[in-house]
Formats: sequence, structure tokens, C-alpha cells
Amino acid sequence: MKKILGIYAVLALTVVSCKETATDKFVENNATTQAPAINVEDLPVISFDKEVLDIGNLTMGQIGQGAIEITNTGKTDLVIYAAQGSCGCTVPEVPNQPIKPGESYTMNVTFDSAGKPGLQQKTVTLATNTAIGKEMFLVKAQVLTQ
Repeated sequence: MKKILGIYAVLALTVVSCKETATDKFVENNATTQAPAINVEDLPVISFDKEVLDIGNLTMGQIGQGAIEITNTGKTDLVIYAAQGSCGCTVPEVPNQPIKPGESYTMNVTFDSAGKPGLQQKTVTLATNTAIGKEMFLVKAQVLTQ
């Protein structure tokens, strides 16, 4: 019994004697490693040649295609990390290289009209390195049932 009490006493002294917490160590170690300040004016800016990518009329079940031109009007390279349609029926093509300032990229988008009659409006969201970090455009198609 005395041995068990002795072990608990040693553990208690060890815990109490250590005044520095893990958080204190983290703050101390990372205080001098701050990220450099970013000037928002130097970030890339994305511009689209149109607000809505209109694929036109499709017969239900048909796959339509369209393209939208993306231009980098900013001062540094534009990176599009990912592009995703609001549903699985809308699939954008992601560039595999950064878009240089003043340059453009034509993004092809496919739309599968299977099971989607009537006017369809889907969004495409781009994950980017712009100030906002997320850019969007609309894809529209009229799906005919005949």
C-alpha cells in the first residue's frame, strides 16, 4: 500500500512541477514563424467572358457541351484547385497549370440531361487562389422531352 501511495505522490509532483502546457510550447515555438503578409491587390483576379454558360436545347438523355473563357486579370498566377458542378450531371474541366496574368483558359463543361426535363440551371464552383477563394458561374440548358 505504501508503494502505491509513493507512486501516486511522485506522479502528482511530476504533474504539478511542470508548469508549461503544450499550448504554451506551441505558442512559444510558433511566435516567430508567422506567414508573410499578403497584399490583396497582388492576388489573381478571375473574369468570365459571360455570366451564364447557355448550352441550349437538348433532348432528354442527350449530353450537351459548352465552354466558358476564364481570364486572369490580376497580377499573379491564377490557380484553380478544383471545379465542381452543383450536381453530378454538370462536369467542368479543370486546368492542370496556373493561368498567368493576362492569359485565358477555355473551360469545357459537359451536362448530362438524363432524367432532367425542362429548364435546368446548375452552378459550377471553382476553388481558387483569388481573394474570395471561391468563384462561381451558371450553366443553363433547356431539356426537351420529345
